[in-house]
Amino acid sequence: MNKQLSASKLPHTPPLTPRTGALPDRKILTVHEAAQFLNVSASFLNKARVSGSAAGGPRYIKFSPSSRGRVGYELADLERWLDSKKRSHTSEIS
Repeated sequence: MNKQLSASKLPHTPPLTPRTGALPDRKILTVHEAAQFLNVSASFLNKARVSGSAAGGPRYIKFSPSSRGRVGYELADLERWLDSKKRSHTSEIS
């Protein structure tokens, strides 16, 4: 038996925000906003995304499949990345 769900029985999903398409409780920053928040250059974030090195930058969101597509950074990911950079002393392994 194949039943279809009526619209009233579908789970509630919050509306998407027009700026980023993200759920409203998630704060998404542009490259320049993320750079300002982290006190690094936008160039650093751009290079970290391209290189993908272990010492690279924070996780990012790709909004478009093209190579020049728009990207964003979730505030929570930026905060996690900052926390991962904390050290107690200079001889600590990165």
